[in-house]
Amino acid sequence: DISAILNNPRVGAVLHAGVPAVAAIGLSPLLYGLVSPAGRLVQTVYPASFATQLSIFDMNMRPGPSKWPAPGCTNPDRSKCPMGTNPGRTHRFYTGTPVLPFGFGLSFSTFAYEIVSAPDLRTISLAPLREMLARNEKLERTFAAAADNVAATQYAVKVTNTGTMKADDVVLGFLSPPSAAGVPIQSLFA
Repeated sequence: DISAILNNPRVGAVLHAGVPAVAAIGLSPLLYGLVSPAGRLVQTVYPASFATQLSIFDMNMRPGPSKWPAPGCTNPDRSKCPMGTNPGRTHRFYTGTPVLPFGFGLSFSTFAYEIVSAPDLRTISLAPLREMLARNEKLERTFAAAADNVAATQYAVKVTNTGTMKADDVVLGFLSPPSAAGVPIQSLFA
């Protein structure tokens, strides 16, 4: 949990370098403010309490009761330990408040966003998606293939750099479906 670092008024940002020995040459311009970062987090950064709720053996993605004892139980008879609670994993299922969410990123510039075109959400037809799913079911596939390029809708977003530094931005689109059991609370779609 990096909350204490992020809450320190003397720390302006945290840069996750991955493999610093390989990235050292590329990091120098970022650290000296010569170029602006445009990367995004590829994982959710959980609070420390996440580790106290979930056994390392519980690999379930969806939130709910765990089949494994809660961490921290010191009783040698593990059958007498209370079961853990799974708060969900990844941005798709995590129900808590992350320290940093999936897709978070900072820049040395600022940006303005304008939705140029968006569909009327009352008229979206799911027929093309249903046809694709039926086709995949006949092929006994449980995934969409690149050839299944089916769009239920399209959005156009204009991104304008409003800052003084040349910079790029990555726009992420998330779907949050109506509440339903077992489905992700959000999915990255663009």
